[in-house]
Amino acid sequence: MSKVFIIFLSLFTALCLSVFPFNSWGLWFNPLWPLLTLLVWNYYLPNSVNIGIAFIIGLLVDALGGGIVGLHSLSFVISVLLMNIFCVRIKMFHVLQQSLCVGAILFINLSIVFLGILFFDDAPVYLRSYLAVLSSAIMWPFMLWLLSTCCPSLVCDKKLGWH
Repeated sequence: MSKVFIIFLSLFTALCLSVFPFNSWGLWFNPLWPLLTLLVWNYYLPNSVNIGIAFIIGLLVDALGGGIVGLHSLSFVISVLLMNIFCVRIKMFHVLQQSLCVGAILFINLSIVFLGILFFDDAPVYLRSYLAVLSSAIMWPFMLWLLSTCCPSLVCDKKLGWH
């Protein structure tokens, strides 16, 4: 399968998981699947999955969620830009330390979304939504393992070895 097909299939799966219905307590722990998938692909293939793809996926998340158009696009672009800036440093860390760095990026993303909702919408903002950052940071090692197992030819880094 081609690289483009695998990337878009994983992003489509992440979008489907983001609208998957959960019960009341599971809603707060639902990882930020589209952004997490973008960050994982940007971690491995920064030239293929960049801020342009992040902008488009952000628009799709806005369309699926019925929120403010462009809000997730802005937050996704900033998050992917932060991953681009710190990617080389993050790759040198242990996987658990990478989870903390990715958690910080996801925290910034969710804070941008919440500020946008506070300024431009009258929807309530719940602080327990930050539990999604925790669950997404916990999913980071699993996502790295999943991609390196399923697509080893795509995620081989010639300079730093296998991640």
